[in-house]
Amino acid sequence: NINQAAFGDGADDIWLLSNQTLYRWDMAAQNLNLIATGVKDFSIGDSQLAIMFASGLTLSTLNEPLPKIRPLENIDSLKLFRVSRDLVLLKHDDQYWIWREGQIEQKINASTVDWKKNSLLFSNGYELTSYDLGTRNVNVVDRTSTLSANVSWHPSTSYFARVQNTTLDLVELDSRGDKRHVIPISTIGLTDSYVFDPKGE
Repeated sequence: NINQAAFGDGADDIWLLSNQTLYRWDMAAQNLNLIATGVKDFSIGDSQLAIMFASGLTLSTLNEPLPKIRPLENIDSLKLFRVSRDLVLLKHDDQYWIWREGQIEQKINASTVDWKKNSLLFSNGYELTSYDLGTRNVNVVDRTSTLSANVSWHPSTSYFARVQNTTLDLVELDSRGDKRHVIPISTIGLTDSYVFDPKGE
């Protein structure tokens, strides 16, 4: 009974969560290694392994010994969202929590998040907030009375895209307010999706 599975850094191993037990399947050696028990959730990214236990969270490099478990509040209602380098992104109700260096660094009210390069873009539908992983600054990027859906970074992170009413717009990231460029791209529905290729097209 497998509850969750994820590839490691390459195609050589698969991590499996079954009945609160985390395993690593080594495909080359064809063997199954027990990693931890009492596991509620796990996430892998950028050679890092985050494991959530009933008592807290650990973050370690893949295939390295697990460090001390760090306590977390509201653990029963938390879900691991993504892990990268020294940062874990957690989802709690209508908030995203940024966990770094063994503690919660920020709590941001949002229903969606997009992560590109060194920046997170959070949206609650009417307000967009960016978080710079390097400077650790939180900035309000956009505030509107019209519902914005399908919000995502352009690959350059100099623009973000949003759908308002039925128009997909590309919006320049600029502090000049009404003077920034808003470029209508297409007419789509609020529930339709779109993607940028690496070149931003």
